[in-house]
Amino acid sequence: MPRPSARAVLLALLAASIAPACAGGSQSGSTAAAPRRDPRRLSLEEIEEAQAASVSNLYTLIQSRRPEWLRSPYTGVTGRSTMVAVWMDRMRLGGPSELRNLTLAMVESVRYLRPSEAQAELGLDNIGGAIVITRRQ
Repeated sequence: MPRPSARAVLLALLAASIAPACAGGSQSGSTAAAPRRDPRRLSLEEIEEAQAASVSNLYTLIQSRRPEWLRSPYTGVTGRSTMVAVWMDRMRLGGPSELRNLTLAMVESVRYLRPSEAQAELGLDNIGGAIVITRRQ
């Protein structure tokens, strides 16, 4: 019987070591990865976790978990940064300071819209992006 070449042996070993990873397992045992959190959404689960940790309002939660939402990526023609708009159930509330008035118990989900998305979905005056809140029923 002919001996396999060194290259064939190396390829076989490489394939054997990669196969479990491709199948979703690992050689040292299967451990489930933590679910990835959407950087542009706060789920009900995250809101309830914060509520259990005694976070006082929605502004504090966003400031701790998604601080980039509070800073607009767009700088206007004057060189000044524009403000992110806050919307709840399709009604504009104002700017980020309005989030301080919202308790976590009233919020089901929160999502962030980039400026172009906010303008397309909510109107052209949302040049700083938008934080869109859905209230619990």
